[in-house]
Amino acid sequence: PGPRNGCVMIQSETTKSKSLRLAYLTSRYPAISHTFIEREVRGLRRLGIDVQTFSVRLPEPQDVLSEHHQEAARQTCYLLDSRAGLLKAQWGGFLRHPLRYLRVLWEAQKLSLPGLKWRGLYTAYALEAVRLARELRRRGLRHVHVHLANNGAMVGLLACVYDPSLSYSLTVHGPADFFAVEQWRLPQKARRAAFVRCISEFTRSQLMYWTDPSTWGRYHVVHCGLDVESYQPRRDPEGEPRGPLRLVAVGRLDPVKGHLVLLEALKRATQDGVDCQLTLVGEGPMKQQLMAKVAELGLNGRVTMPGAVGQDHIQSYYEAADVMVVSSFAEGLPVVLMEAMAKGLPVISTAVAGVPELVEHGVNGWLVPAGSVEALAKALKRLATDRPLLRSLGAPARRKVVEEFSIAAVASQMAELFRRYVTPTG
Repeated sequence: PGPRNGCVMIQSETTKSKSLRLAYLTSRYPAISHTFIEREVRGLRRLGIDVQTFSVRLPEPQDVLSEHHQEAARQTCYLLDSRAGLLKAQWGGFLRHPLRYLRVLWEAQKLSLPGLKWRGLYTAYALEAVRLARELRRRGLRHVHVHLANNGAMVGLLACVYDPSLSYSLTVHGPADFFAVEQWRLPQKARRAAFVRCISEFTRSQLMYWTDPSTWGRYHVVHCGLDVESYQPRRDPEGEPRGPLRLVAVGRLDPVKGHLVLLEALKRATQDGVDCQLTLVGEGPMKQQLMAKVAELGLNGRVTMPGAVGQDHIQSYYEAADVMVVSSFAEGLPVVLMEAMAKGLPVISTAVAGVPELVEHGVNGWLVPAGSVEALAKALKRLATDRPLLRSLGAPARRKVVEEFSIAAVASQMAELFRRYVTPTG
């Protein structure tokens, strides 16, 4: 089942007639790598907040593998669902408010980077913003919250330029947002937002570095969350695990995930006598390169790559593993780590960005420096040869997620921010 076209307005029985009503916008929704957004939307709706979802682009086939994501797609308004819909919004937007229409086009060019390519992109953002603003007006929504500080955030900002009665807020994840701060116009987006939610203390600190101190008071740390009741602890076998150390890594097959380092560490660990196997779950641009690397290292019998897996089936991979490994060079605060830890699965992760806010070395997981084949191989060997230590990490891992990263707590914190900064619409 795919998304609906035409921006059909859907209200559930639990959300209609509520005073706090708002929109959630992302550049692509739902997305397999952004499951935390869909969970957050459901969490807010359970609190009685009417959240209506918008997306710039349509989802890819791998984004709607689970039932929750299929339902989310059916309920989402897509700004680029058709050229006719976009053009119709421009005609209506210009006729109704010609000065506003010209103003948003002008503001887009002021914000644009130099060059014909960027001028064209920012013109497109302005057109998308007009459609968003008109659809928000039709639904009686006056606030839009944007996840990720990319083009979706620019569309949200420009929608507020076209319709000054609108306001927008922003969730900044990082670390990619900080790789090209000027390109993403991050300071401008943060300055114009009613508030900025940062998913970690690390994210807030980086945003503070790039923005004026006068805006810092509107930055709030709210972690991403997990429906912990849906991630019950896996069965803990009696006695020490036998056989090879079963590793699982879950994520997009992208250079930032450090999978080449993981494969090199796996090879080195096996050379040191460690019997281990790896399941690499995900799709992405590096798939062929990683398959070639597996063959080059002689790991064909130790590495399997099942491709993308929906949320309905991902837990089976956690159940079958002894350790979750995150080898990324950069992360925000990986939800896959939360998922594994909620299952009581021991984790090894690189100590990047907000990860140490979730994983405490030697207590509920194992941390290694990013990019170090030697350190990761050493960690694999340590946990493979010290099974009591490995098993001792599971219960504290789940406890950490339950106490600090539940979606119920996250939704409550976000609801409080919306009540503080958003005027109810009745």
